[in-house]
Amino acid sequence: MAKKPKKTESEQSLRLREELQEAIADIDERGLLFLLEQARILVHNAHVEHLQKEADILAAGARTEGTESAGPVRVEPSEDGETFFLVLGSTRKVLSRQELRSIARICHGAESEAEAAERIHRYLARERGDVLLDAEIRSPAHPLLTTLYHEVRSTYRPKD
Repeated sequence: MAKKPKKTESEQSLRLREELQEAIADIDERGLLFLLEQARILVHNAHVEHLQKEADILAAGARTEGTESAGPVRVEPSEDGETFFLVLGSTRKVLSRQELRSIARICHGAESEAEAAERIHRYLARERGDVLLDAEIRSPAHPLLTTLYHEVRSTYRPKD
C-alpha cells in the first residue's frame, strides 16, 4: 500500500478553512459567538507572540552590541500604542494595554511601595507568570518590583 504524500502547510490550511466554512452552516448563533470570540483570542495571541519575538530579537541585539539600558526598569509603548514593552533588568516582555492598566491601578491604589510590590507580584504570578520567571523575580521583595512601581506611578495613570 503506497503512502499518500504529505500535504504542504498551505494545502492543509486550505482544507481546514473549507471544512470550517462548511461547518458554519450547521452552527447556531450561540456557537458562532463562541467561535468568533475564540478566533479573536487566537488572533490576539498571534499578535502578542509576534511582538514578543521582535522584542526578544531587539533585546538579544542590544546585549550583543553591549549597549546599556537607560535603567533597570522601563515601560515603552509599541508603535501601534496597543501593546507595551516591559523591561525588567535584562528581560523584555510584551504587555497588552489592559495588563498595563491593571498594573497602573495597583500602583496608584496601593498605600505604600511595599504593598504595591506585593500586589504587582501577586497579579503577575496569576496573570503573567512568564514575566516573573524570565526576570527571575521570586518574591514581592525583589527590587525590580519597587522600581516598576515608581516607573509606572510616575508615567501612567489608571483609566477609570
